Order: sequence, then C-alpha cells, then structure tokens
Amino acid sequence: MKASSLAKLIFPVLIIAAVVVVIMMFNDSDSVDLGERKTVAETSIGTDGGSISVDDPELEGFEMSIPEGAYDEAVDFVISVAEIKSHEHGDAFQPITPLITIENDRKKADKPLALSIPITIDTETEFAMAFYMDIETGKLEAIPSVDLKNDGIDILTTHFSSVVVSKITVEELERAYLSSGTSVDSGFVPGTDDWSFVNYGSVIAPYGHCAGQAITMGWYYTEQKGALGEESLFTRFDNNELEATPDFWEDDSLGYRFASVIQATIDWEAEAFHEFLDYSSTYNDAKIKQSFAYAMLMTGEPQFMGIYERDMDGNRTSGHAILAYKVTQHRIYVADPNYPGQDDRFVEIDGNHFNDYSSGANAEDISTNGAIAYNDFVFIGTWALVDRDTIADRYDEVKDQTIGTDLMPTITLEYLSVYNAENIDDHTWELLDRQLVLNQDEHNPNMPAALKDTVLLSVSTGYSDVAIFLYRDNQLIDGPYLPDDDGYVYFEATLEQGDNTYGVLAMHDDGSDYRYSDFKRLRVHYTGETNTDDDSVVCFLDNEPPYPQFDGNFWGTYRFESHANDNPEPKYAYLTFYSMDENPDHPTNYLFFEYETPDGYKNTTEGRWQIVLYETYHVLEFWEPDRSFLHASYRLSDDYTYLYQLDEEGETQSTYVKIFCD
Repeated sequence: MKASSLAKLIFPVLIIAAVVVVIMMFNDSDSVDLGERKTVAETSIGTDGGSISVDDPELEGFEMSIPEGAYDEAVDFVISVAEIKSHEHGDAFQPITPLITIENDRKKADKPLALSIPITIDTETEFAMAFYMDIETGKLEAIPSVDLKNDGIDILTTHFSSVVVSKITVEELERAYLSSGTSVDSGFVPGTDDWSFVNYGSVIAPYGHCAGQAITMGWYYTEQKGALGEESLFTRFDNNELEATPDFWEDDSLGYRFASVIQATIDWEAEAFHEFLDYSSTYNDAKIKQSFAYAMLMTGEPQFMGIYERDMDGNRTSGHAILAYKVTQHRIYVADPNYPGQDDRFVEIDGNHFNDYSSGANAEDISTNGAIAYNDFVFIGTWALVDRDTIADRYDEVKDQTIGTDLMPTITLEYLSVYNAENIDDHTWELLDRQLVLNQDEHNPNMPAALKDTVLLSVSTGYSDVAIFLYRDNQLIDGPYLPDDDGYVYFEATLEQGDNTYGVLAMHDDGSDYRYSDFKRLRVHYTGETNTDDDSVVCFLDNEPPYPQFDGNFWGTYRFESHANDNPEPKYAYLTFYSMDENPDHPTNYLFFEYETPDGYKNTTEGRWQIVLYETYHVLEFWEPDRSFLHASYRLSDDYTYLYQLDEEGETQSTYVKIFCD
C-alpha cells in the first residue's frame, strides 16, 4: 500500500463504537448484585456542545465533554450510579467506581465524547481499565483508554451504556502471564477459529479488509461458537458450505464478502480515529500489553490490535489489523488475516518494548512490495470499530446468502433452457442457484448441433466494468470477459454424464487490476444416453456452379465436415474459398481449409477456420495459420444451414448462401 493512501485506511475508529444495550432499569443478575440507583446529574446539551459535571460524592470529579456538532438537535442526558455490592468475576475484578449509566434516548453522537472518570490508584503498582457491563448478564467488555493517571481514567465514546472501572495490581496481572508456561488465553486457535481465506481486498475494500476479517472472526468466536456452540469458523464457510476446497479461496464468497462489508462499514475518515491515536500515543508498550492481558483475563475474548509503521519523523505511514488471542511472558500471539491458519505468529515484547512485527496492508502488497516492519501497537478492544448488532445483522445475510448485495456487484447466473431457432430473442433463460439437473434426452433435441451436451450460461452483475471468469472445478478454463452490450457474458459449458462442477468469478476491472466481487458455484447433474452415432455438428456439400457469391469478393466450394461429440477435430473436411477477379472462371489468391479424411486424403492447410459464440449466435471465422489475422467472419444460422456475411461492425448483410446437409 502506498504511503499516501495509508493514513486514511487503518482504524479510523469511532471510539468507542461497541454497542451494549443502554440499561433503563437496574435489575440484579445472577452474576452481579447492585445497590439502589441514584441520579447524580441531568441536563440538556444543544448542537453547540457543552459539558456535564458531577458534584455528588460518589462520582465527584466526573466530567463529560460534548463537542460542537456531536448532535444535530438538543439531547437530554441523565447520569445515574449504583454500587456494585457483589459479582462473580473473580478476584481479578476489583471495581473502583460505582456502575455509571448514562441515558440519552440511545442517540449516537457524530463525534466522540470524552469522559473523565475519577479513580484513585497508584499507576506504579496498579493498572485500571474501564468496562461496559451488561446488567442482565453481567458480561464485561473492555474499553480502550486514552489516558490513565493516579486520579482518573479518560475514555472516548459515541454511545452510552453502563460503565465501571476496575483495577488490579500489576504484580497480580503479570503473574498470569510472566511465569514460564503460563498465559492469559482466550482459547482462540488459528487454523480452527480464523478465516481460511487470505486478505487480498475487494471492490469495496481495495486496500484490504484486514479489520473486517479480524472483527468478524473475533465476533464469530465469541457470539456464535462460544455462546451458541456453532462449529469452528475455519472450515464453516469453505466453498460456501459445499464440499471443502481448502486450496481454493475464491469460492469462499460468503465469508469474503462478510469481511469486506464490515470493513466498508467503518468510517475510515472519522475524526475520532485521529483523536484516539493521538491520545493512545501516551501509553507505553508495557501498559499496552497490560491492556490486552487484563481485557482478555476479564472477558475471555480475543482483542483487536492495530499495528502501524512510523517513519523517521514519527508519522504513521502504514497500518494493519490483527487479532490478539493469547498473552505470554514475552509475546502476544495474534491471528493475522494475511497468514490464515498460522498459529506461530506473535508480537514479541522485550522488557517494556515491542519488537517489530512483519506483515503488510494486504497479502498482494506483501507479495509485490515486501513485508512491512510495524513498530507501533495500539489496543483497540473487541467492538471498537463496529457494534455487535451491525455484525449480527450482516451475519444473518451471510446465512441467507445475500451478504454484500447492497454494496458489491453480485452475480446473476442463468442458463438457456429452451432454444428458439426462429428468433433468438425468444430463447428461454432460467435463473440458476447451485444445482441444475439436465436430462440429455430432453435437453439435446431442443438445442442446435453446437450446443448438444452443452449448457449455455449467461452471467451478469449489472456493471459494465466487472470481468467474468469461468472455472471447471477449481481450474480456470475461460475468461476474463467484460459484458457484451446487452450486459451479459456468455459461456458454453461442456457436460459429461454425472456431476459437472463449474464456478463463475466476478472481478471488478479498474483498468490496472482486478478486485474481488463475487463467486458462484454451479453443479450440473447430467443424465441420459450418449448418442455417439449422431456426430454431425456442421456440414457443407458442394454447391453447383456458379459458386455462391458472399459479398462480391469471395466465392467458395463447401464440402462435408463433421466431428464426433467427444472429438473436437474434424473427421472430414474440405472447404475452399476463392478471391475472384471480375471473371469468376479465374480464381486468384485462394485459401485452403482442408484436413485429413479417413481415406487418407490430405492437403496443406493454409488458413484456419473456427466457430465462435458471439452473444447468442455463432460465427464462422477464417484466420491466417498463425491466427494473427482474421480474414472473414460469417454468421451461422441457428440450424447451421445458412451463412450470413458480417460487415466490420458485426451487422448482418442481406446476401447469404444456403448450405445443404445430408
């Protein structure tokens, strides 16, 4: 990734955007016992912004700053507190503030609001962190801090919920991971719980979707596998839940589009991102490691990490997103979207200083320009970029296979089910999902000779700059092609008895590179008896003189030509065109198109001819032997009994010749 583009691409977080439902009533849960709720401040803040202070002894010194433009109308705030009398989070959770709830009718701010929460700790020997707490479940969620002092902790947020600050001694925290063989471990395992595809980016995330990939795999591990017992993510959506294709990532379109959509959901230009990075720079590496360890210790969840490269002047020039899942004495182990399945990647800390970590903005950038040595590390948390509800809603779209249809070019796949020889505009096309069953005995009689044992596919995305590729199984066999004027790309897919597996890949063509958009699998189950006796595809017979004239220049003799369905080479062929002078009895510059016949007749081939599908009709083309020059093109009628002259624009002229067949 070029330096000029990087600053605006990495982690412009709306700190903190983790949405935990605002609690309107204080009810004890099985894991937390709360005292009586007490209102300590209430006021209205207009569009010009302002501040709210608390004088109550239980929260004296609390202040919230609302910048101008945070809201587009006046908002009423109510701040209340309740004592946490008991909890079931263990000895490591030591609340040093009451539970603070800020209500404002759930209105999310357009700019981050700064909260200064008074606490009393000794930062030399103690560490503190703010947490969201779900009152009904007692569940905790770590909030990244922008500053930690002996008398207070500062955070930024764009929404409000119930917040509590907890402390732990540095000695106790470090005891969890400093001793040899010990660690703070979320249980997340690369190769089991991360995505199996590599971060190459897409049409809506051209510089990579590392953040979307890290966020969604962390969310799935917590909310689906952990909470609901769903199967592990690594193979869950491989080939969109069809037969696994672990060495072919392009068919993982549901997961790939999920990561891209979440990446695109984040406001990468948000002012909050830059403010957060400025504040977070005051944290040293030791405090950053403590943040990951304490957050993981209290929540049991992997945590989002932002990593950056700084130049000689201290400016951030590149960034990347990874997911931290385990903290040991000298390492924070990470799942890197550029290296899926690798469980030996880690950020190493030497004393109180992180060593450089090697990766890149995306896998293609690493391959092209080499890896980047990232030297700046930031604790982002779990849901600091996108809230849980948004991710859950998008995951529902993954399950119903509609993910990304509102943001990305999406493949529509059809096949020709009824061929109309009289009028190609009256062909019948049917939408395809994943499976198609064709009976050869019913399909072939409805098709012209060239489409027997073949399914004609049409592919569209609604975009003229999206190229289409055709795969058989996992091998590219045709393309890329941009759509014709009608908006479609057409493919002839040859069928064999039994299951035939094809795939269609859509990539946005920006003129210099292809960007991933969509992939669809198609399995065609083909049944019926193969008729090898009827192998006629195209046939020509001698025309009696005078030879038929195509356009005033070419005259021709046409002999029988045929080939078997399973053999593309002609059995019989003899086709000669003559370029004539004014006197048709004196042909000049004749071109031979001749092949060996079963009786041994053979003549030198001085040109090549081929039949090519153009939109929904076929064209007979005549080429030089090296295929460097196209001599002429003739459109074949649907029943292959007529040739129509085509002009340079591909339009059909009125002259034609009838070709007689047995």
